[in-house]
Amino acid sequence: LLAEKIGMTNTSFYDSTGLSIQNLSTIEDLYLLGKYVWKNEKEILSITRLKSGTIQEVRTGEVRNLFNINAFAGSPDFLGGKTGQLPQSGGNLLSIFSATADDIPVVIIVLGAGDRFLETRNVLEKL
Repeated sequence: LLAEKIGMTNTSFYDSTGLSIQNLSTIEDLYLLGKYVWKNEKEILSITRLKSGTIQEVRTGEVRNLFNINAFAGSPDFLGGKTGQLPQSGGNLLSIFSATADDIPVVIIVLGAGDRFLETRNVLEKL
């Protein structure tokens, strides 16, 4: 599996929805995942940057508007990420921002936050 291949040794994926409390990981493993996606699957990140989008149901042709709940979506320095929240785990957010002066992207991972966007912004402002 990909998680094992990239060294995510402290992660378990119970289901693909991300809505199970049995999906567990660490900041270190999430960093490895973010790094992998940044280097190998940038199109995923480009989707997460969008403030909104539309999808069309193939069979019926019905069009739906989707809105990104990520407070950083659409910001020029936001390169992508993944947000999540469960009552049992609080707010979680992996964000990748524009490169620093040495051309290295900034990765901020917040787990168990009351306000994952505020906590991320606080870290970002201190860089």
